Amino acid sequence: MMQTCFQYPLRHTGKSLFSLRADWLIALAPLLLWGVFVFGLRTLTVAVLSVGSCYILEFLFRLILKKPLSGDLFSPAVTGLLLSLTLPYTVPFWTVPVGALIAVSLSKSALFLGRCPLHPALCGGVVVQLAFPNAGVPSEFEKLGLFQSPDSSFFSGNAPLYSLLSYDPSSRPDYDSVLNSFLGLETGVIGEVSVLLLLLCALWLFFRKAIDWRIPVGFVFTVAVVTYLFPAEGFARMELPYALAHLCTGGVAFGALLLAPDPTASPLTPGLRWYYGIGCGAMTVLLRYILRSEGVYLSILAMDLLFFFLERSRLVVPSPFGGKRARNNN
Repeated sequence: MMQTCFQYPLRHTGKSLFSLRADWLIALAPLLLWGVFVFGLRTLTVAVLSVGSCYILEFLFRLILKKPLSGDLFSPAVTGLLLSLTLPYTVPFWTVPVGALIAVSLSKSALFLGRCPLHPALCGGVVVQLAFPNAGVPSEFEKLGLFQSPDSSFFSGNAPLYSLLSYDPSSRPDYDSVLNSFLGLETGVIGEVSVLLLLLCALWLFFRKAIDWRIPVGFVFTVAVVTYLFPAEGFARMELPYALAHLCTGGVAFGALLLAPDPTASPLTPGLRWYYGIGCGAMTVLLRYILRSEGVYLSILAMDLLFFFLERSRLVVPSPFGGKRARNNN
């Protein structure tokens, strides 16, 4: 079987796959627990179904590809947990294995392409949300039981973000609403609710050397600067709360701090990571302004594809091992 490999040497971080996956599980666990606390036990059902589906599909793929059944045993758990965090807790149960199938299939593409062209869990979550747009979240917290189905009127997206992008003067953001979103007191997709928890999880991964800081900084800085300097019509003279609202509502914090820097599909070279983060932030604001809908997930997937092909083309020439080009002594 032919595999695509990089031509330049890569430095080993000293961490094993087991340690890396364990760090990610520790980081994601508080987000799941907070989702269970604010949304009810149905959140736990979605997570268990997602992780279980990923393990079953991983087992089947290993049998089909004649791979050893032992190995990276925590990988399906991380993929499944990330997938569940990208979904609304009201999503139909039978759609979760569909997202898991897409996620696990993409993760296996690394065997043939060298690495994943798209973020597996994020791509599975986007397909499920696009296929079932009515599985949104309520305007207020509504706890559901393990197998309870929603019986109220739901939005087709994140309720606070929907108000922000409606350009309604009566729904202008203020510091109180921004603080509620930061603390996790506003509704949203399971993994997006608490910006404070997302910051703590990202700090854990950073100090454990599981993610690189360049992508989150470039992503967040771009969104903050663009929304502050170019606020939408009707939000003049309130640039700061408007920019903070964009950072704290929707998937900006979740995407910038956890999804985009995930090494599964993000660029490998430090320089490209800056451009990747800035590109994700710029496209997010562009999609929010033009389509008036969440643009974080689609922007990350678009940048994944773009930089996947850039790294395999001759348009990007990596620096020699060590980071500095040799001087010509002649």
